Amino acid sequence: METNVGKWPILYGQLLRLGNPQSSVGVCTLWTERDKAREHLDPTSYCAIGNLYRAAGISPMIRNIFANPRLRHIVLWGKDLSASGDALVRFMQAGVDAEHRIAGGLGTIDKEIDRESLELFRQAVQVIDLRNQPAEALRQTVQGLDAAAPFTEPRTFPMAVPSPRYFPSERTGFRVESPTVAQAWL
Repeated sequence: METNVGKWPILYGQLLRLGNPQSSVGVCTLWTERDKAREHLDPTSYCAIGNLYRAAGISPMIRNIFANPRLRHIVLWGKDLSASGDALVRFMQAGVDAEHRIAGGLGTIDKEIDRESLELFRQAVQVIDLRNQPAEALRQTVQGLDAAAPFTEPRTFPMAVPSPRYFPSERTGFRVESPTVAQAWL
């Protein structure tokens, strides 16, 4: 775990819509376009707006929040087409098991994020579930959230190093050459 955090966000910054870096509010629009939320919010009222398409996106969200621990509120808003919002809510309610699986089998959290940090996150960050609510509910909720002090010092976690997988196969290979793919297609 490193405590020297430079530029924020540390992951997927090109996909987030950034507002006020001092705000304690993040908006998670699930499958709804990020800009739909941005249209209804004052840019000074939120830190970042982003999507959460799959449960696998929870780990990068946690990493970004630990890199900017001023974020204390996550407002879930929009359409939840793949149960990614369910996975986040379930993680916040029940945590992870010994294998870092979210309770209920809804996904996993990176093992490089230690359990103590995950518990700190669950205790310090509030998820407000506004899925399938109108934009006015989002606007009122975000405006009504008070600023909060950072819950810890900024920190990062090591990234997972994928290990190669080998699939069983025959010990033969065939080389096919052709001027075009269509001519070589088997």
